[in-house]
Amino acid sequence: MKRVITTVCTADYYQNYIPIFIWSALKTFQGVDIIIYVRGELHDNVLDALKIVNGRYQIVANYKTDYPFLIGTTNALRFTTETIQGYDEVLITDIDFFFSAVSIDIFQFHKDIKVCEFFSGHHGPLHKPHRPNICPAWKGDFERVTGGFVMLYPGWWKKTVEIRKKWDEILHRGKDSKNDIYGQFRESDECILARMIKEAGLPVAPKIPYPRSLRFLHFGDFKPSMKVRYEDKAKMSGFLDRRHVNAFLRALSDPSYSKIVDIVRINAQMDDIISRTITYCEGVV
Repeated sequence: MKRVITTVCTADYYQNYIPIFIWSALKTFQGVDIIIYVRGELHDNVLDALKIVNGRYQIVANYKTDYPFLIGTTNALRFTTETIQGYDEVLITDIDFFFSAVSIDIFQFHKDIKVCEFFSGHHGPLHKPHRPNICPAWKGDFERVTGGFVMLYPGWWKKTVEIRKKWDEILHRGKDSKNDIYGQFRESDECILARMIKEAGLPVAPKIPYPRSLRFLHFGDFKPSMKVRYEDKAKMSGFLDRRHVNAFLRALSDPSYSKIVDIVRINAQMDDIISRTITYCEGVV
């Protein structure tokens, strides 16, 4: 069984998550390859941090830099990327995760919940997305499939060849033939994924309870814009399993991980988010 974890990352401060992502993934998932596409050059401090990481991974820099630099565009490119050959299971996720081992195997979990042979995922929130702004040109279908953890199987690539090509061209232009604009709001990638699935004649992933233990530690929950979440410990307890909190705090005492964190915290935005994450984690143990 050949497996890979992959994502697409912007070249701004988000690329500072790459060494953390890889370090924790290598510790958590045995025998799993890692491929990260970066929409620009790697910064010197990120390259320095990666020198500390021991293991097999691949980083593709300057990926599709001629496409618009919109949050929804970058995230949607995870689903329109060229065929990832030679893998039985392809797990697509976000870059800003700290992985740690739990009793549930995420690859097995997706096998258990998949509704067809091509992909596995779970339905996004049913409400119309509204953060930060809905692009007024995009009307109609706002059904979403959560983009953070989607598993693709070999048949997906053949089944969606033309659909992926179509959406890749739309993302490249930034608009479709009706001049509806894509990529300008945070959840647009999840709406695009749902549309791709339906256009392929596949069943949309069901809305299911997603195990808290498989959400891992998501640094995105501690961005300033997520204050309404991270300041509410009751709400956060529904997102962040205590085992991941403990694993993150233990990792900070690991010399290699600690050095990686120190290097990426040179970036002010990373320093702010990591400081807030540590404060929260220390406050709940």
